[in-house]
Amino acid sequence: MPETPEEDIDFLLHNIYFALEQSLSRDDVIGTFTGLRLLIDSGEGGSTVDISRKHALIRSRDGAFSVVAQAEIARLLQYLYGADVTRAEVAFALTHEGAMNAADILQRRTRLGLVKDDASRVDWEVQEIIAEVAEKENYVVIS
Repeated sequence: MPETPEEDIDFLLHNIYFALEQSLSRDDVIGTFTGLRLLIDSGEGGSTVDISRKHALIRSRDGAFSVVAQAEIARLLQYLYGADVTRAEVAFALTHEGAMNAADILQRRTRLGLVKDDASRVDWEVQEIIAEVAEKENYVVIS
């Protein structure tokens, strides 16, 4: 795993003021993580420089801030297969609405359960999101 470059930390500390309206220093940084950025081959060739490098600032319930790559945000905003419900809505049902399992999400938190074929089509995807959230948030999900 690559180390986070000092100039990246400096850039974030300098620019975070615009989101928080509060200056931060190196003493406020409790950890860093830098991953390899996966790129999709569009088949058009050319440089990767033009691919978007936008980020979002997210604040957790305990007040910690994270900088998240736009690609992760886009993934969360993807719609479930053939449905008008996003991955983020499923995660939100678990983390904020008290959903207990896939059936709870499909039947009570969304309207997907109203049509049996719709619920069947996305059940595997809802299960996948539940597993991701359970691991990330250390949740126990009732099956």
